[in-house]
Amino acid sequence: MMFIIVSGTPGTGKTSVSKALGQDLGCSIIDASNFALSIGAVLWDDRQRNTHVIDEEKLKDGIFKESLTSACVIVATHYPDLFLEDERFYENTPFAVLLRTNPLELRRRLRKKGWREEKVIENVLAEAFNTVAEDLYPYSDMVIEVDTTATGPVDAVDVIFERLHKLDFGIKVNWLLKGEVVRLASEMLSWLDSKNYRI
Repeated sequence: MMFIIVSGTPGTGKTSVSKALGQDLGCSIIDASNFALSIGAVLWDDRQRNTHVIDEEKLKDGIFKESLTSACVIVATHYPDLFLEDERFYENTPFAVLLRTNPLELRRRLRKKGWREEKVIENVLAEAFNTVAEDLYPYSDMVIEVDTTATGPVDAVDVIFERLHKLDFGIKVNWLLKGEVVRLASEMLSWLDSKNYRI
């Protein structure tokens, strides 16, 4: 059994990249959030923020059992450390993929999906402040980071294979080194503060 964890903030391309990678490798694909809902691994809903609190152990057990009949499973998630801190997954994961998207482009994508502005801002700030990347820092020696700002899923998979071939692992992107991202984050935080919105 082999797992590949594909992670990133919502809107960075987890679903499309997972599908393209799965086709190339012959892997089945499990979207962790959808799978959690399908097996009832939800403790409660936060309807105001349109999010769910997941029963983590039930989710991991469910995915592991579902994967027993597959040689290769791609798990798409924005909580990669949830799986990598579990030995069942960690010991069977040769590498993990971290997708990154410039927060300005991410805002455009999420607005195009029709998301509420509060939800757009919450996820753009998560990318700007490297939230998912921080979860993967302890595992950076097995992480392949791919910038999907201007890269489609097929090209992203090419980058993954190229970096695998070169053993080019690590987390290098830091959006807060870009002035336009810092300005955007500051504007968004001020807007949220004016609305008394909690993240």
